[in-house]
Amino acid sequence: MTAIADFLPSDPSWSLDWDGIDAAYPWIRALRGAAHDPIHHREGDVWTHVRMVTEEIVADPEWRALPEDLRLASFAAALLHDVAKPATASAEIVDGVERIHHHGHSRAGAVMARGILWRQDFEPRLREIVCSLIARHQTPFWLHERDYEDARRIVAGQSLSSGNRLLAILARADARGRICDDRDMMELAVEEYRAIASEHECLDASFPFAGERERFLYLSRRGDLDPRFPIGAPGDRPEVVLMSALPGAGKSTWIARNAGDRPVISLDEIRRALRIGPEKPQGPVLEAGKEAAKAHLRAKTSFVWDTTGVTRDLREKMIGLAFDYGFAIRIVALEAPFRELLRRNREREHPVPTEVIERLVGKWDHPDLSECDRLDAPALEAPRAQPSSSSKPRMI
Repeated sequence: MTAIADFLPSDPSWSLDWDGIDAAYPWIRALRGAAHDPIHHREGDVWTHVRMVTEEIVADPEWRALPEDLRLASFAAALLHDVAKPATASAEIVDGVERIHHHGHSRAGAVMARGILWRQDFEPRLREIVCSLIARHQTPFWLHERDYEDARRIVAGQSLSSGNRLLAILARADARGRICDDRDMMELAVEEYRAIASEHECLDASFPFAGERERFLYLSRRGDLDPRFPIGAPGDRPEVVLMSALPGAGKSTWIARNAGDRPVISLDEIRRALRIGPEKPQGPVLEAGKEAAKAHLRAKTSFVWDTTGVTRDLREKMIGLAFDYGFAIRIVALEAPFRELLRRNREREHPVPTEVIERLVGKWDHPDLSECDRLDAPALEAPRAQPSSSSKPRMI
């Protein structure tokens, strides 16, 4: 498969190979003919909009001044930002006009993009920047309508993923890459977004949280606090370690090397004990695991929760339970390249059916720092290139 990096425009021509992009990617071709709302997108189908947005971002001097890795990430985000619109489209008649909606396309698109880029062996650190940009690409258009605290929480969280300047660059291209009556207002909203991020010291850097616990409590809305000020030493808090990884990514190896004498609740082992295959409904497996976890929680014993944990909803069930018992939350997110993971899975004593892996990839939502006190994600820890000028984004 042709890598997106092969299509990245560069100086001096900054030209886009649309024929090559169209030929290379079925997810781009799927946007042709996909209906768009006639009020917000008079330019035509989703494919036309995506092309216009990508051309706008490539023409943007601020984008051209970015380091190459961040240009690549935001270029990929422009190509993929509406990838889920065909799958999320719905229609209704309003005042005699057919309106097209794509509710949830941003979040769904981030998940789709993660699978697409993972299969391309896209650098994981940049992949997650792309997915964060897609998940929040509409945020700058409405943030100015939120109250002070909600707006601060959103820009603070975004500063830890893609960064706020990069998101503003994408949103400005999204506004310009359409034909509608309120385009100027959308661009103004993006500038207000920049102003909000600047006010909270996180346009070009990460928000100045007082510490890990303060960050977790604030972003997860579990505490009424000012995240810039310490809440006091937590003492010796027991810890739950949540694993998050596709089958074959190396959870068992990590646990063998790092768990020490902590008890491990393995849903794979529970599944085999109950003789429930991975392709079957997992309710009884999760319930048995939850009961085992409660025993450790009541005893204030640190433990490892060994499951795939690739969806935020499933992680939240254990996070919420552990938090209620006063535990610290640590997530360990592991991954392996696409072909390597399939090879490892084939060689396991108990391989997971390929269709189960594909289903999990279709729901894969990488953990972020709003979910935990500590996030260990080795694949995302590559050094980040810094712009040469303070006028350009500094990624933290």
